Amino acid sequence: MQEVRAFGLAAIVFIHVFDAMNILNGPAAHGIRLVSLNSNVYFFFIAGLLMAHTSPYQGTSEFLRRKARNLVGPYLAISAPAIAIYVLGLKPPPIAAPSTNPGPEILFYLWTGSHLGPLWFLPPLLMMFALFPVWKAMTLHPRLAWILIPLALLPFVIERPEHNDNPVQAFAHFVVCFAAGVAYRAWSVDKPGPARDYVLMGCALVFTSTAAMLVSGQEVDWEEPIALFNKLAATPLLIQAFSSLAYVYKSVLAHRIANASFSIYLLHGYFIALVKLAAGQNATALNPQLLAEALALTAIVIAICYLMTLAAHGVLGRWSKVVIGY
Repeated sequence: MQEVRAFGLAAIVFIHVFDAMNILNGPAAHGIRLVSLNSNVYFFFIAGLLMAHTSPYQGTSEFLRRKARNLVGPYLAISAPAIAIYVLGLKPPPIAAPSTNPGPEILFYLWTGSHLGPLWFLPPLLMMFALFPVWKAMTLHPRLAWILIPLALLPFVIERPEHNDNPVQAFAHFVVCFAAGVAYRAWSVDKPGPARDYVLMGCALVFTSTAAMLVSGQEVDWEEPIALFNKLAATPLLIQAFSSLAYVYKSVLAHRIANASFSIYLLHGYFIALVKLAAGQNATALNPQLLAEALALTAIVIAICYLMTLAAHGVLGRWSKVVIGY
C-alpha cells in the first residue's frame, strides 16, 4: 500500500504540473489528462482500506477524535498563507466567496478548499471518515459490501464539481472509491485464493479496456466516471503488483515518500502556483521535450515538498503531526 500511495501522489502532482504548464489539448495531451484524471481515487481507496484494517480495534469517538487532530490541524495550518493572500486582497481568488466579510470568506475557503486547488480533497474525505460506523459494520459483515452497487451509479449521476468547490457533491461522486477500499479489505481477508484471483482478473479487464479507451485521445461520453473506475480497477492491481515486487525489491524512497504523502499533498499546491506563473498565459502544444519537463518538474516539486516536510518535522518535533500531518 505504501508504494501505491507514493504512485498516487506522483500521478496527482504530475497532472497538476501538466495543467499548470498550459499545454494545448491535442489528442495526445487529452489522452494524458484522461489517464491521469481522478488520481485522487488511489488516496480515497487506500484511506478506506487502512480505516477498515484498524476499525475493529477502535471506537467511533476515538477514531473521529484522532482524524480531526491529524487532518484538520494540518489543513488549517497549510491553508493559512493562501487564505491570507485572498482575504487581504493581495490576489484575486480563483473562486469568489459569496461574502467579502473576512469571517464568512474564510469559512467559505475552508469549506470548499478553493483557496488552494488540491485542498478540495480534504472536506469530502472528512465526510467519508464521519461515516465510520457504516464502514466498521461493512468490515465486520462483508455482505454489506453489496452497497457498492448503488454507490457505483453515483459518479454517473452526480458529476465531479467543475471547480472542485462543492464538497458534498465531491463526496457523492467519490464515496464509492472509499467504500471500495473498505470492501476490498473485508473481502480480501474473507475470500483468499481463487476468489481473489477472479476479482483481480475482473479489475484487469476493466483497467485495460478503459485505459485503451482513454489513451486513444478521443472524447467519449462520461469520461470522468470512466477515468474514475479505471483508477478504481487499477488500485487492487497495483497493490498486488507491488506486493509481488516487494519479494524482489523494496523501495526505501517510495516508503519515505508515502509516509510523508499527506504533507507533500498539502504543500504541493503552492509550487504548482509557481509553475503556473512561470508558464504564463500562452498555451503551448505538447511535444516530447515538454512532457520530459513536466516529469522533471513533478520530481522536483515532490522533492522540495518532502525536504520541507522533513525540515518542519525537525523543528516542530511532537507537534509536527498536528501541524503538517507528518
